[in-house]
Amino acid sequence: MKETLPSPALARPRLTATRLFAAAAILHLLTASLLFAVGRLQLMPAQFDGNGIGAFAADGYIYLNEINHLKEALKTRGIAAWINEPSQLHLKLYALAFAPISRWSNPNVLAIEPLNLVYYLIILLLIFKMGEEVFDRKTGLMAATVVSVWPSFLLHSTQLLRDPLLIA
Repeated sequence: MKETLPSPALARPRLTATRLFAAAAILHLLTASLLFAVGRLQLMPAQFDGNGIGAFAADGYIYLNEINHLKEALKTRGIAAWINEPSQLHLKLYALAFAPISRWSNPNVLAIEPLNLVYYLIILLLIFKMGEEVFDRKTGLMAATVVSVWPSFLLHSTQLLRDPLLIA
């Protein structure tokens, strides 16, 4: 009996939105890890500090102290004190994301990566949905793919900035 092989179209996995978003998440995690390593190892000391914060995102340097202050308010005085602190929303969210690991780490691009990754994926999802709504699914996927690998967007979305939250 002759055995039939599946057609190449059936054997090849489909490029789906879920797979592209998973690939984008992995890309973002790798980028944040690379920036952290470059900063920690001082491979480019003029561009990245020891926390992986880039000179191109200078606001991150300013936000470090505020995030530490908010994290301390949360840990020592509780959620009510954290809520009542006069600070910007994005800094409160970064402090909230950083608080669970603050005993072992300083605020850095890896410590805030879970929150930045959520922002990044929300932005890509919105781009995909707009492209799909205005044109078609393929266009939405292409637009989200292009934006996901856009160098300046990818780098900025790993930093301690308010931009990812505001864009999302």
